[in-house]
Amino acid sequence: MKRFFLISLLLTLFMGYSLAQCDESEVEVRVEILTDNWGYETSWTLSDLMGAVVMQGGQDGVYENNTSYSDSICVPSDACLFFEIYDTYGDGIYAPAGCELYLDEVLVYSGANDIGSYAMTVVNCLDSCSMILNALNDLQAHINGTITLDAEELTLIRNVFTLFPECLAGSEPSILLSKSVVEDYDNEIGALFTTPGTENGFAKDPESAPGMELERAMIALQQGIFDQIFTPEVYADYPQHLNGWKYNSCYVFPGYVDPPADSSESNSVPILANFEDPDGMNPYFDINGDGTSHALRPTGLYLSPGSVATVTVPDSLVGHDYYIRVGSHEWDLTDRTYFRRLDRISRKFPINASTIEVFNPFGGAISVLVPYGADDGIVGISVNNGVEAPFFSLKSFYETPDFNAELDKPGPWAVFETENVMFTIPSHSIVPGQYDLMQAMLDWETAVRGVNSILARQIIPDKHNMYMIADIDIRFGAYSIGYPMSNTPLNYTNVPGPAYFINGPGPDDETNFHETGHALAISKFPGEEEALVNVPYIMAMNYGLGADLNEAVKYSFVPNTFDIDKTATHRMVSNSFGSVRDISNSTTNEVRYQHRGYGHYFEIASMFGWCPLRNFWKQELIDFENGINHGTNDQEIDSRIIRMSVAAQADLRPLFHVFGILTQDSLAVQDTLAQLGVLPSLTVYNRLQDYVNLIPEDNAAFVNYALAVYPDLYTEGPTADPDYGVGWHYLKSLTYDAAEAQERADILQSITDRYYPDGEPTGNGNADVCCLLDTMIIDMVDEEVIVTGGVEPYTISIDTAGFVLTVTVVDFDGCSSTAQFPLSRLTEEEPEGIKIYPNPASTEIYIDLTGNNKLIERLQIVSIYGQVLNQSRKADRINVSALSEGVYILQIELPGGVHISRRVLILR
Repeated sequence: MKRFFLISLLLTLFMGYSLAQCDESEVEVRVEILTDNWGYETSWTLSDLMGAVVMQGGQDGVYENNTSYSDSICVPSDACLFFEIYDTYGDGIYAPAGCELYLDEVLVYSGANDIGSYAMTVVNCLDSCSMILNALNDLQAHINGTITLDAEELTLIRNVFTLFPECLAGSEPSILLSKSVVEDYDNEIGALFTTPGTENGFAKDPESAPGMELERAMIALQQGIFDQIFTPEVYADYPQHLNGWKYNSCYVFPGYVDPPADSSESNSVPILANFEDPDGMNPYFDINGDGTSHALRPTGLYLSPGSVATVTVPDSLVGHDYYIRVGSHEWDLTDRTYFRRLDRISRKFPINASTIEVFNPFGGAISVLVPYGADDGIVGISVNNGVEAPFFSLKSFYETPDFNAELDKPGPWAVFETENVMFTIPSHSIVPGQYDLMQAMLDWETAVRGVNSILARQIIPDKHNMYMIADIDIRFGAYSIGYPMSNTPLNYTNVPGPAYFINGPGPDDETNFHETGHALAISKFPGEEEALVNVPYIMAMNYGLGADLNEAVKYSFVPNTFDIDKTATHRMVSNSFGSVRDISNSTTNEVRYQHRGYGHYFEIASMFGWCPLRNFWKQELIDFENGINHGTNDQEIDSRIIRMSVAAQADLRPLFHVFGILTQDSLAVQDTLAQLGVLPSLTVYNRLQDYVNLIPEDNAAFVNYALAVYPDLYTEGPTADPDYGVGWHYLKSLTYDAAEAQERADILQSITDRYYPDGEPTGNGNADVCCLLDTMIIDMVDEEVIVTGGVEPYTISIDTAGFVLTVTVVDFDGCSSTAQFPLSRLTEEEPEGIKIYPNPASTEIYIDLTGNNKLIERLQIVSIYGQVLNQSRKADRINVSALSEGVYILQIELPGGVHISRRVLILR
């Protein structure tokens, strides 16, 4: 069998490149870089197919800002190269700066913002599909023992598959050959991630895990097949080749389930095909795995690996940016350093017809993606050849009727969904009876509604605010936002494994609340990007679920030892106490990833309750709707201090000063607060008096405090970073004494004297600010209650006394409003030939069909809340003597399914 070698392997690495002069047998490759304000973030390489670097630039952050760079090199005219460009921050090169790549003066690539963290292109590769066929043949021969390839040859094959995967789908022979190579590998060696050398994953970097060249080549091949062959276009031409083709690594992740015994069996489910723009400031919506904004709607059905399912949707969804997703694990793990699964295992199918076929060699949950702005309402989706999977729903339009019955469904992944929260875990993680699944879901929903309330966001949005998934690895080098958030790694074959999420929200969920805080796009003081995002956990646990505030504060971030008082102590022994806090991008930062960075927020909640913070963000919403955008990060300090003080109806400057947030123009802020009637707060004054006792009085007191927050002070402290955390506390414990304690007490007193020059302010406590911005207007239109303002959902109660209707509305935040309406008569006109009397009534209501030849099938009296209170069949009257005074609905059912409804008034 022919073994191929590419001339690119013989390229010489030119170390002295700048601008090249090429001869007739060569071509010039030139790279032009214009850096942006962050030149040090950019670097690039030009490499041959073996990965040997031919030319490079920007390594080690050497590029200057806003500077042009040009480098070129001459290479053989038939050399095949690939160009890679990196941005360490992940936002590309800000246009109009950017990168351009020329081949003999012809522009072949350009990039700027779209580079993101990484971009790649091939250069001068003229016969790539022949390379693919040669690579497939050589790899198959190696697997079957006909030839033996060395590490360099296998690496070259891997690179060919990585660079030219589209050629795998270029013809029917290449598709069949690709399939045959995978089958031979599975038969001769064993499927990926199932053998002793691969079952726990392995490093992508060859230097970190040498000897895995064959496995890396197979991963590149199978990823290329998945990306290029398992597509609607290829399936349309060759359905017989894709149907039944599964990847055998599915047995270890994401799991295998047999297809239904009857492939024609259909299951129908309702989904909400709405994604309206929510009230309030929007979170980041474009955080799906593919960068889109769609909301995901589960169907409770699962595709068996390798099978094909048929999905039927209403015509209203066709051609309107709806998709079917097969496989919930949509995050691309390219940036991870280990292979634990293929990087991409989820497929997305555009809904371009009312019936489409979907497939995936890994199988996966079948879901519908609803685009932003959709308003098609509740629609039915039917799936043929789908396997039922556990689906626990507590949505307004559908609640799972029997949670226990769901546990018997065979699908390998279970979905839990409420209005605000969704999560996906392995079905085998659910141990019957271990947790109250319904209560856990209710707690998640209640917790997130609490966050929405304080942030003045829509209480029930169309897209979940928290969607979490367990995956074989996190999606990035650090925890991150996402839809789904993939911050929960697992070993799928560990059965039952950890009980993620189904124990309800609690201390082990602070990471997901932290990342949700990022996704919610909450406004902040400068430097609080990695601090304020911990407050949603406290909102959820304390305001939402009623947990103790101190406990919620402690578990909002690690270490879980800083309660409200210890956080205040930490701030008062900080290096910058009395002045502006350190928000530098360095290890001395006093704000990010630590309780003292957001302590002023939970101090406000402790002193005044949550209403001041809700008022603050509610006013930002009102301002935004009136064309005033205060921004998200790095808000203007004085404006934010004023607005937060107004929201609390208390001067919060002393509190902010303690936590290192000082006004820029103190006199202007003071004058503005006075003009707005915001006075010095007795509550804040008293808290400052509490702080006096929270400053450690000597070294022994400091050590006691330090050991309380860092029990490992003496074991970890000596070798830890001295700028923060346990290392900083250890060093401080060596020097802190009574003299320093007095210095810090003097600083605190100076803060008190600055804002309370006359001593303790007068006052009788905190103002009631809870409903300042929740004004509601109640109206009655055609005897229907219409509410404007407040926060939905509302609780509406109606009482009738004589001919007066009293309507009381309580909104989600607990604010109430009442209105009364005269009810002298009911205004509905009766249909011709039908008389309803008496109305008002007290004992019986009669229906006279004089002049109408139809008979009455049934009469019902229904409450305004929809409850059937009494009914009569084949009768012309209905008894109402047992009903309380009020308004009810009389429903008349005539033959042929004709229904007539009229309001009636019952008097006592």
